[in-house]
Amino acid sequence: MAYTASSSHNLGEILLREGLITQEQYDQGRRDYDTSERPLSRIFVEMGAITEGVKIGVLQKRCNCKLLTLDQIAPRPDAVALIPRRDCEKYKVVPVRIEKGELVLAMDDPTDSRTINAIEHLVERPVRPFLAKLADIENVIERLPEDEPAPEPKKAGFLLRFVSFITLPLVCFVPIGTFILALLYNREFQKAYRELEYDTFEQVLIFMLLWSAWAIIAYWIDDIIFRRVRNRS
Repeated sequence: MAYTASSSHNLGEILLREGLITQEQYDQGRRDYDTSERPLSRIFVEMGAITEGVKIGVLQKRCNCKLLTLDQIAPRPDAVALIPRRDCEKYKVVPVRIEKGELVLAMDDPTDSRTINAIEHLVERPVRPFLAKLADIENVIERLPEDEPAPEPKKAGFLLRFVSFITLPLVCFVPIGTFILALLYNREFQKAYRELEYDTFEQVLIFMLLWSAWAIIAYWIDDIIFRRVRNRS
């Protein structure tokens, strides 16, 4: 089945050129299109600028869109499985069947390249769009199976969670503990410490700066290693 379609913006220009909408309605529709995920033709219908029948007629006659009668077509299970129901509701589309590697898709505006691109990215295959009435699309979506709930992530074991929570404090305070032990029990360290040319304030300041840098590095490493464990706890 051959299909040729202009862009959604060209459809708006056709409606404007044929006097079906005013310049003000066209400009307002374009602004709404830029801030929503709805096709431009649907926006004009919802604005009351045109009727659903006018939209269907223009898409068929001027944009060469072929109309599918969904109440006479049963969507194939392999096609339905490609798009979650929530996305069908979001984009107002119905996956009909897979034909020669392409997904035959019923839409209320097959000229809306933005929706087509989103579906192609979702299903990772080319889409062949066809026109269908919005009411028919919504009726079919209501009969689609509900999406299966996402499985709950497995919780980390107690030992792993315990290790994840004590690692950062231990790593951060190891330098302080090591320094104090060396100062109390290591004579060579005591001698080297007394020979430092810095006064007490400078020594404390240098130590705190070095320890702060170490704590920041330790926090960064801990976050990379144990973030998922904490999220699952």
